[in-house]
Amino acid sequence: MCDGAGISQFMSTWAEMARGATKPSIPPVWHRELLMATHPPRITCNHREFEHVPDTVKGTVTSNRT
Repeated sequence: MCDGAGISQFMSTWAEMARGATKPSIPPVWHRELLMATHPPRITCNHREFEHVPDTVKGTVTSNRT
């Protein structure tokens, strides 16, 4: 994952190393645990687009063909 602040920090660190620095002045931070799902998974909001909708139409376009 990359964003504007991340690429800016990366480019600054790259420039520091090119100038001869042995380590970056701002160390990278990897909080990968923030991206991991909880165990067990926890639903925090309802997604209506995944709800089952009952079929209210008796016939469909494909079933009416003869």
